[in-house]
Amino acid sequence: MDGQQFSAFIVEKIDPGISTGAEEKKLGIKGSSTRTVILENCRIPKDRLLGEIGKGHKIAFGILNIGRFKLGVGSQGGMKRVLEYSIRYTTERQQFGKAINSFGMIQQKLADMATKIFVCEALNFRTVGYIDEALQRTSWDSPTAGADKMAAIDEYTIECSISKVWASEALFFVADEAVQSYGGYGFSAEYPPEKALRDCRINRIFEGTNEINRLLIAGTLLKRAMKGDLPLMQFGQQVAKEISNPVRADSFTGPLARLKHGVELSKRQCMLAAGLAVQVLGQKLVDNQEVMARMSNMLMEIYAMESAVVRAERMVESGHRWAAIARDMTELYVNESWHKVHGDARMLCADVVEGEALRHALAGVKAFAEFHPTSSARLRGRIASELIQKGTYPIEVF
Repeated sequence: MDGQQFSAFIVEKIDPGISTGAEEKKLGIKGSSTRTVILENCRIPKDRLLGEIGKGHKIAFGILNIGRFKLGVGSQGGMKRVLEYSIRYTTERQQFGKAINSFGMIQQKLADMATKIFVCEALNFRTVGYIDEALQRTSWDSPTAGADKMAAIDEYTIECSISKVWASEALFFVADEAVQSYGGYGFSAEYPPEKALRDCRINRIFEGTNEINRLLIAGTLLKRAMKGDLPLMQFGQQVAKEISNPVRADSFTGPLARLKHGVELSKRQCMLAAGLAVQVLGQKLVDNQEVMARMSNMLMEIYAMESAVVRAERMVESGHRWAAIARDMTELYVNESWHKVHGDARMLCADVVEGEALRHALAGVKAFAEFHPTSSARLRGRIASELIQKGTYPIEVF
């Protein structure tokens, strides 16, 4: 409105002044129509206004948050379909007189695919639970219902972006592994992995690129810290005091105590490195996109690991039918992902300090590095065996 008060409106395709451009030819999702929407002297009634004048950006950002979460859930569903036909093909495909999914390298791929699905489900269940609880605290009977609902969704901006980025990259990994599992046939348009790989590539661009979302994850965290809503500096200072006496494995209980210890160590490494970055760079931190992205990578891995650990432990404690494979997939994920946080924490320190200050910072990170992995090969073997026996991703409920 006058180039100042940006507002949201409903525009119908039959309104005068609206038209569409030519159909675009794309890498994937060819069944989806993609055209430019052209507005030229388009006049609409004032009752088409959505929300308040000058508040259109809030509606747009709220829609983006939900869209990002839905994209994460959609990616989760896509992974299940890709895994299903990968299991079927690798069971039917014979080499040296036996199914190729009897070989370790193919089992590795199948197990990693299923593990991505389990972790994706865990973080998406967690995120939608947060959003549902926040929305239940609002009422449509309130005169400010719309604004209240949008504020509730906005509270979980970070989690929605994590869902979008983590899940879209997991789906691409799964689709790529499916192509590889099919061998030469995977590169042929006659087989399903080729289409899956092309179609899922857009997910890392939809609803804001994954690069933009990484900046949003760290940026939102820092904004809340600067406003005093999140005591990031205090957390970092507290962790610094624990360096001489880091959290011990025997501090945790339950069937997944060792994995909970690993997650807590990751949190402390992240807080130590992120706190150092805030201390050294201050407001300039938001201009250093590589540092911001590295912070986001750590936050995403911690959120994913913790979500999986909580979900798997509840399944074990409740005697869930698929508790054993859930536990194996969680252990495999923490095994393979814990070092990513450790590596990013070290590199984040190197991005912001050098010399003696860097040596001191790295010593601090190392103090929280006493997590010992188990055999990923054995875990993958057990997971793959269950997948091949079931013929699909096995966890149907919970």
